Amino acid sequence: MRRLIMGSLFSAAVFGGAATSSEASPLLDIWNTSNTTAAADFRFDNTGVFSDGSWSGSYGQIEIANRNQTNGNVEYLSFSGNATAGYSSAVIGTVNVNHSTYEGDLFFWTRNSSGTGATKMIVKGSGNVGIGTTAPAYILDVAGTARATAWITPSDGRLKKDVVEISDALAAVKQLRGVRYHWRTVDERTVGRTLDLPADQAQIGFIAQEVEKVVPEAVIVPAQGSDGVYGLKMEKLIPLLVEAVKEEQAQIADQQHQIDQLRVALTARTAVHR
Repeated sequence: MRRLIMGSLFSAAVFGGAATSSEASPLLDIWNTSNTTAAADFRFDNTGVFSDGSWSGSYGQIEIANRNQTNGNVEYLSFSGNATAGYSSAVIGTVNVNHSTYEGDLFFWTRNSSGTGATKMIVKGSGNVGIGTTAPAYILDVAGTARATAWITPSDGRLKKDVVEISDALAAVKQLRGVRYHWRTVDERTVGRTLDLPADQAQIGFIAQEVEKVVPEAVIVPAQGSDGVYGLKMEKLIPLLVEAVKEEQAQIADQQHQIDQLRVALTARTAVHR
């Protein structure tokens, strides 16, 4: 027979706290507490049986907790399949970062094979989503390499007005400077210290502040007085490059026409002097 347990039995802290010998590995804990010391309201072991205040079973654990801490409320659902009770493998939770507001963040926390745990994804109360970062500055902020079969941007002509062709594109491209570089380490930076940048890998690209002087439409400028960083919208450079190639091809075609005319004239003059 399965039983629902209600009481104040101590339960191991999630994120690495060790369980006591009297609670080897519960299948389900439901906590509701006003501080960081958790008290179980509802608990099941991995066989669904509770006996003499101890948990039978050594694998499988689910914990539902509500903690009211000085830095905000934390509610989470924790999963563990590890033989060591109280060590979470993955956690889904929400954090109310300010007791005086309704704003809350939804986080996804996982532990890797070496035992190190960290928040891998977060949905901020503002709506920004961070993957690999807990401080997303954009609607989707990915710290690392992402893969997609396609990125789609609205480009319907019926949505656009004041359309004019890009002029002097080749001259603008000549002002751009492609560079090779390495990212600064966190200790070397004065801004962007929360960014996870591969400092050990060689890079190729542009300097956003330099591009801003030539193609300001392609640059994201941080708010004045903030510690934000400049960014590039690389796709904005594609139309400029297309028009630059067309200008260059027109120049090549004109030069080829002049060469052909000179060749004809030279051939005619050679024939006269024979």
